[in-house]
Amino acid sequence: GASIIITNGGSISGVDTGVRFGIAGSLAHSANAEFSFGGGSIAGSTASLDARGLNQMLGHYAFGSTTFSGPQLFDQQNVIFVGGVGSSGDGSSTSSLLAINLADANTQNNAIFVLVNEGSPIDAAGGFSLSDGQTLASFGNGRSFSLGGIPVNITGNNVQHDQVVSDPGGGAATLTNSGSGGVVTVANGNSLLDFNISGGSDAGINATLINGLTIQGVTLSNVDTGLFLGSVTGTVSVHDLNVQNASQTGIELVASSA
Repeated sequence: GASIIITNGGSISGVDTGVRFGIAGSLAHSANAEFSFGGGSIAGSTASLDARGLNQMLGHYAFGSTTFSGPQLFDQQNVIFVGGVGSSGDGSSTSSLLAINLADANTQNNAIFVLVNEGSPIDAAGGFSLSDGQTLASFGNGRSFSLGGIPVNITGNNVQHDQVVSDPGGGAATLTNSGSGGVVTVANGNSLLDFNISGGSDAGINATLINGLTIQGVTLSNVDTGLFLGSVTGTVSVHDLNVQNASQTGIELVASSA
């Protein structure tokens, strides 16, 4: 995303909304930038900050010592914590993990699946398929997750965060596939963030006929092809992708115009 720096901050007042980061109810229109507002004050009659529609995985928004007058609005986050097939929880916390096969059946377009490292790879036998707009992530690279309140990628002394879940201790989880097909098959507008993929007879990440994809902090190993992009359109943003020991190809581009 873009880098936007307002060095000395200043004052925003006499407006309906001070700063808005997206469109309520639509993660597809989320901001995705490195944004800094260097102090001052922000006031809005409806909202000083409106973070509805902001994907907490996209960009960082730093407000430092800025003060706010007016509500700080946010979407409730649909964060689902995921473990192996034997997990018996409901996904509501890192101590109540939803089984990977049940997570795979979830098609909610605002779902953020958080893979939790319990010491062994999580086997998505037959592969894990995302639906449009979903995110698959883990606690790698120090990532944390907001369950409610202003998302964790908006920071500042006076930003109202709610419950934030940090790494319970295992770091990045590893996803594998003991069956056939790709380990992860993506759909339109997915984000893959800070986890490992290791082991599979096909592609680690299979992106075919999709529009838009974000990959950050993902390591792939011991797969046939690391990242397959087939007839992909839209914006594909890839940062810190590591492909190791792919038996065929690291990244394969086929008829893609992204």
